[in-house]
Amino acid sequence: MLTRVSTSSLMGAMQGSIRTIQSRLSNAQLELSSGRHADVGLKLGSYVGRNLDWRSQIARIDASMQRNSRFNEQARITQASIDNVKSTVDSLSQTLIGARGAQNGKDLSRVATDNALGSVMDALSVTYAGVFVFSGRNPDIPPLNQYLGQGAQQAYDDAFQATFGFAKTDPQAEFITEQEMTDFINGAFDDLFADPNWSDNWAPVTENNITLRVDANTTADVSANINETPFKEVLKAITLVYETAGSPINQKTFQTVIDRSLSVLATAAQGIGDIQSRIGFGQQAIERSNQRFLTQRGLLEGAVTDTETVSEYDASTRINVLTAQLEASYTVTGRISRLSLLNYI
Repeated sequence: MLTRVSTSSLMGAMQGSIRTIQSRLSNAQLELSSGRHADVGLKLGSYVGRNLDWRSQIARIDASMQRNSRFNEQARITQASIDNVKSTVDSLSQTLIGARGAQNGKDLSRVATDNALGSVMDALSVTYAGVFVFSGRNPDIPPLNQYLGQGAQQAYDDAFQATFGFAKTDPQAEFITEQEMTDFINGAFDDLFADPNWSDNWAPVTENNITLRVDANTTADVSANINETPFKEVLKAITLVYETAGSPINQKTFQTVIDRSLSVLATAAQGIGDIQSRIGFGQQAIERSNQRFLTQRGLLEGAVTDTETVSEYDASTRINVLTAQLEASYTVTGRISRLSLLNYI
């Protein structure tokens, strides 16, 4: 029995075959350029959900590492600012030691504390990424109010007036005794650096620091707060010397002020070191956490790569085979198109 096969039906079959080869060739070329299966879902089948979970874990790890890196940089800036405070404290202490017995000691102390006050306030008002580093949970609020000519200085003037019965610049200040000054320092002056005076006049931010969760099992404190005692003590010592150096108190009473301020600065320096150690431990925790994250990420990336990538050699081989098949199909199609009964009559 003879079966009729028309030229048009042969041409249709060949064209369908060519389209299939072209599609497979296009996929192979895409895989060669991207390194991944052209249709990952088709290749993985029921394992698609597993790979999506791996990729989700990688995204969470990346987000955690980026957050840790931001906090680590903030901690670095915090440490640098605290270094500036500590350097100012050391320099001021040396100046006050020299000024204690100098004839112009009050003038030297006045200039030194004026400079120190500006340096410390600048260091403690530093920002990172638009937020104030030393403002704790109120990062959008400056941690310190200005002192000169503002509420904190007015509070000092009022406390001095209330204690001695005259202004700090009154000539009668020359007759303030060492014991009277000591009582003022331990009483009305100390109260200026305790709440509510401290929060009303100096630092309008809360005393709580932000605790960073560096991973599922670890937290770290990598911030410092203006309300921490060592910073208060530094400002207290500077303010005390600055104000009394501008007052006509006698030399012995001023030496009492210097001695007290040097003691306060020494204690503050130790406390500052403790703050830096605490932040340093937090930075180490971040570093260890990020190392663990890198290990986890590497394992997940490896798993994704093993299941979704295509061998360059395999893709190139398929491209060569498919290209040869396509060329052969074109050749056959061309021959079929030239078939005619006229050639056989």
